[in-house]
Amino acid sequence: MKMLIFLLLFTVCFNVGASGTVKTKIKSLWVNDLGAEVVYLEPEIPFDSVCNSNGSKYFIIFLDRKNMKEAYSMALAAYMSDKEVNVGGKNECSGTNEVLRYIYLKK
Repeated sequence: MKMLIFLLLFTVCFNVGASGTVKTKIKSLWVNDLGAEVVYLEPEIPFDSVCNSNGSKYFIIFLDRKNMKEAYSMALAAYMSDKEVNVGGKNECSGTNEVLRYIYLKK
């Protein structure tokens, strides 16, 4: 019984945080000069998001947050080499776009 409760809680904990995640190539990266250190990452494959009922088009990378400059470097490397990445959001919105939580690049 304890094991069943543990498995149920374990499953719920991992599904609660699930937001925009996608395995894809990167369609575009763009930066603007509106004052915030922000990069927009557009995956080739649309993804579901808490930020937009129609699905978000972009993940937002805030470069002033911990490890996000490294995430941007990985995204740029994947874009330039036309490699697939796994990217995931953090259930945090910036307008109708989802804030990036992670990027995973595999050779």
